[in-house]
Amino acid sequence: MPMTRLVFAGLTNKKTFACGFAGAAGVMMIAAFPALAQQPAGASSALPSTSQPTGGAVTTITVSGGNRALFKIAVAPLVGDHDTSNTVVDIESRDFTLSSIFQVLDPKSFTANLGAEGTGIDPASWRNVGAEGVVKGLTSMRGSNVHLELRLFVVSRVPARLVVMDTASGKVVQKLAAVGDCDDVFYDERRHRIYAIGGEGGISVFQQRDANHYDELGRIKTVSGARTGYFSAELDKLYVAVRKHGSLAAEIRVFTPAP
Repeated sequence: MPMTRLVFAGLTNKKTFACGFAGAAGVMMIAAFPALAQQPAGASSALPSTSQPTGGAVTTITVSGGNRALFKIAVAPLVGDHDTSNTVVDIESRDFTLSSIFQVLDPKSFTANLGAEGTGIDPASWRNVGAEGVVKGLTSMRGSNVHLELRLFVVSRVPARLVVMDTASGKVVQKLAAVGDCDDVFYDERRHRIYAIGGEGGISVFQQRDANHYDELGRIKTVSGARTGYFSAELDKLYVAVRKHGSLAAEIRVFTPAP
């Protein structure tokens, strides 16, 4: 049967976390309809019949375009040597911009206390400036060489996993099971630990042995639904917000990391 193919090429956005990156995925949809005979202007557009065949021709209509929102990313100064940090931030910012996927936020808009955060983040401070992702790292000298550590920590909800990625190569270096329904993830620079707060009712604590190797030290029980918190490197405390539930009053629970 003669057919008309309607091809729609568009874009849709898909987000992944928590410090979470987002990617655009192409969509191709094909719908088939009985072909309409092409008629001169002003003529009636009757459907083809056995007495008026189209000769098996296929009419293709392509609708292109669509749009996507750029992923807003903040490139924060690296912890360590100031000059090296400036160079790395400049290179990262240009690469992100050239990818046409990211919108690099103006550093002048940052309101976070970068000194207190270290390599962790206060999610609320970054959300306030529209950041959907934050890049942080460490730089240090090893002899005459500059050493950079750039890692992305992603905690997925389904399945609940801590995923560690090398941002230089884009490779996943390790995956570990984590508490479910995670919202906030923090890096304890002093102890080289990661705290993942999950609404499942716990905190997953991971120990970084080196840049590519991590172990889960254990899980601290909290309350179901308590998924929001903040780690203060300055005060050396992890705060977890617990909402009112039944007879349980709303509260802030304070945890002091073990040495």
